[in-house]
Amino acid sequence: MEKRHLFERESQQEALQEFDALARIKELVDWEAFRPCWDALVMFRALLLGVMHGLSDHQLQYMLLD
Repeated sequence: MEKRHLFERESQQEALQEFDALARIKELVDWEAFRPCWDALVMFRALLLGVMHGLSDHQLQYMLLD
């Protein structure tokens, strides 16, 4: 198997195509919809209380949402 150099034209084209695919995904997906809707300080306090009281993630979720 022949080793290819990073700066060969073919390798550069493959890398650019991969980058282009990621850029297209960025245009298609609304990533802001995946951000937490709660304030960061509220999330921090909830996690801190969960750790202080030994709650699992599921228990903390139950306590916060129900």
